[in-house]
Amino acid sequence: MRLGLFMMPVHPPGRVLADTLAEDDEKAIYADRLGFDELWLGEHFSATTEPIPSPLMFMAGLVPRTKNLTFGTAVICLPNHHPVKVAAEVAQFDHMSRGRFMLGIGIGGLYSDFELFDNGDRKVRERKVMESIGMIERIWAQDPPYELKGEFWTVQLKDAIIPELGIGTMPKPFRKGGPPISMSVSSRNSPTARVAAQRGWGIISANNVPRPALPAHWQTYSKACAEAGKPARGDNWRVARNVMVAASESQARERVFGEQGSNRYFYTRRPTRVVEAAPGNERRRGDRRRNHRRLGDLRLAKNISRQAYRAARRGRSVRYITHDRPRLERPEPRMGTRVDAAVGARGHAEIPPACGGEGGGVILQYAPVIPGPSKARYPESIVAALGIWIAGSRLCRAPE
Repeated sequence: MRLGLFMMPVHPPGRVLADTLAEDDEKAIYADRLGFDELWLGEHFSATTEPIPSPLMFMAGLVPRTKNLTFGTAVICLPNHHPVKVAAEVAQFDHMSRGRFMLGIGIGGLYSDFELFDNGDRKVRERKVMESIGMIERIWAQDPPYELKGEFWTVQLKDAIIPELGIGTMPKPFRKGGPPISMSVSSRNSPTARVAAQRGWGIISANNVPRPALPAHWQTYSKACAEAGKPARGDNWRVARNVMVAASESQARERVFGEQGSNRYFYTRRPTRVVEAAPGNERRRGDRRRNHRRLGDLRLAKNISRQAYRAARRGRSVRYITHDRPRLERPEPRMGTRVDAAVGARGHAEIPPACGGEGGGVILQYAPVIPGPSKARYPESIVAALGIWIAGSRLCRAPE
């Protein structure tokens, strides 16, 4: 079982950027101390709520201060960038991290970024992604001269080349062929999952995908892998789910539905869907928070592994998604030993065999509860919440 952390990140819109960056940095360092394996980071240019336009720049500062984390972009929105720039910067980061890197790519999901980069047409963005990654891989695979012509970009370097001085040669990644690639998928029968399978890439099922749609992602991906004559490896699938665990169910509910909670912002900033209400013909607004998250007290901890895996069916990789941490006047009660007892030393062994085996990862969302200013020491509550999975896997220990 591999554990990971995903930062969009999500923060209330009015917070100071320097403070949120420091907080996200602190979370990443803490995750590494806990023994987490992966850190994935989003990319957004025009949202104070998800305020990291350069995930590679942010993660570069973490490389020398971490030892366990492998870094991933979730995702670099290729339509917004020239492929030469992405190829060079990814190659550099792969060297800086000595191969501790995974390249997540996609078409993006922030409408203000679409307008900012004049990328409003989804079909155009999809074509841009495939053209861009094709050029990136060709740049990594060959030496100059480069003469790549596409629908949207032209890459040419054939005259200003002085091999003995190294001029005209672009950097290649640390690993031959480049870092592993994953694509984000959302719709039930996503064509992106088929493309990823055909190219030998992984897929990332977003945390705003309804749970009933998740099996279709794996079915589409595994079928396309079989058609391409490639094994459908479950560790190439990562699934996002939202889980809130607190000392009591009422406390968990308040953190999810409370006016100040980042969970509330995340699920109400997007259009809600209309669903039928029973009895009668009335219609009501569906609350996305109820469709895409789990919440509860320590009793929930005992069942998270089993139920999450029933959604994903197969899995080895687990990622947690971080939101802005609520501001509390005091730490919540110490919970670490109680969570360990609830999950048990055999937490993962309790997963039914039919739900385990080889296959995709499960990503859990947890909004950390941290009192006081940014530099406050993490209380045992966050250790407990993360320890829901940690207790069973015995992969890490809380810092002293």
